[in-house]
Amino acid sequence: MQSRSALAALGFAAAAVAALLLLVARGPSREPRASGGERPLVTMFRPILVAYDETGAKVLEIVCRVAKIARDGHTYLIEGLERATLFREGEPAMVLRADSGSYNEITRDAQLSGNVKALSADGFLFETDVVSWVYRQQAVLVPGALRLKFGEMRVQTESARYSLPDQILECPKAVEASTTEDRLRGDRLRVEGKAHRAVLQGNVTVASAHGVAMRGNEVWYDYAARRAWTAGEVQVTYRSVQATSRNVEYLAGDNILRCPERVTATLGPDQLSADSLIVDGVRRRAAFNGNVKIVFEPESAEARLAALRRPGGRRG
Repeated sequence: MQSRSALAALGFAAAAVAALLLLVARGPSREPRASGGERPLVTMFRPILVAYDETGAKVLEIVCRVAKIARDGHTYLIEGLERATLFREGEPAMVLRADSGSYNEITRDAQLSGNVKALSADGFLFETDVVSWVYRQQAVLVPGALRLKFGEMRVQTESARYSLPDQILECPKAVEASTTEDRLRGDRLRVEGKAHRAVLQGNVTVASAHGVAMRGNEVWYDYAARRAWTAGEVQVTYRSVQATSRNVEYLAGDNILRCPERVTATLGPDQLSADSLIVDGVRRRAAFNGNVKIVFEPESAEARLAALRRPGGRRG
């Protein structure tokens, strides 16, 4: 009789321990329902979720306040994302923060939403509302508007794609950008993180606060050296000078524009040509150098001579 009582007591104690362990694993039962009206199976507090590739190398690490495993058993619903780190060859390549997100441990894909901020090891920062990490593409996708910063450049555009292996950020839609003194526009943008340079393409315009402007189809910008250049034909405007040349270089830090190849230009009604042109925006001057030729528009030349012949006019 005593042995039966002891066994019954032991069985009750074991059931109580099992129920306690299940309660700890599930957490409180008052969580809100997951999408589709289903209740999460398990809630984890302050977990660290880690994804590895086929070779065992770490590719993603997520640290958050709460993660709930959905009914499918492999989707984690994330609240209070503190850090999501993407790895390239074992080293952190990008760190993201957001309000919430989800992670699928089978596909190793993740989606983050709400006040998303991302900082790459390449040195650029962007802010947006929604970001997706697609493991098979090894890419971060931004479907909506974003604000991007690299060097002193500030960019606003719609949608972007960052390739983790190539370290290239592509913005395929119209771009508006600015530095401390310059304004830039283009149809699309590519940022090459490894080389610390960017290229604006399609109907590109660059305008400085000192009145120097250039327009072309493709303009490169080294954001470490604050230097822009183009290999194609470019139209340069400075005050009343309208010039056309190739291989133009713009030193943003010094506000100096150089046209080292043959230049054709107009100055009001007159036409000029020279071997090179330098525009100094700070000193507010332009200099044509080498084999300079000026063709005065006839009416303009006669007007100047008439002005010199007037009483008191200066003779030159």
